[in-house]
Amino acid sequence: MKCKYCGKQYPSGYYFKTTHCCTDCFGKFSAEEQQRLLASDSSAAPHEEAKAWTISGKTLVCPVCSNDDFWKRQTLMNTPGMTFFGIEWANRQAVNYVCSRCGYVFWFLLDE
Repeated sequence: MKCKYCGKQYPSGYYFKTTHCCTDCFGKFSAEEQQRLLASDSSAAPHEEAKAWTISGKTLVCPVCSNDDFWKRQTLMNTPGMTFFGIEWANRQAVNYVCSRCGYVFWFLLDE
């Protein structure tokens, strides 16, 4: 995968904050620009409505902005070995809850 902003090639999506922006470039943007990138990225903002989620009996609340609405998505947890052999698809998946306000991401191995 290639970053649209710096042009560097990466072996997998693990190194990307959005579909087209690597984590290094993403960190150089202002908070407002980061939010714009997250909002425009289809992988960060699924087509379903953001809503409140409960995990193990506790309602998720964003530790950054105190928002309680999240999008849910699944992400492959890529490992160097699987990437080397070109079989990233065989990695475990995590469930992510992405804050609809600031983009903070919770990662869970088990989906409840």
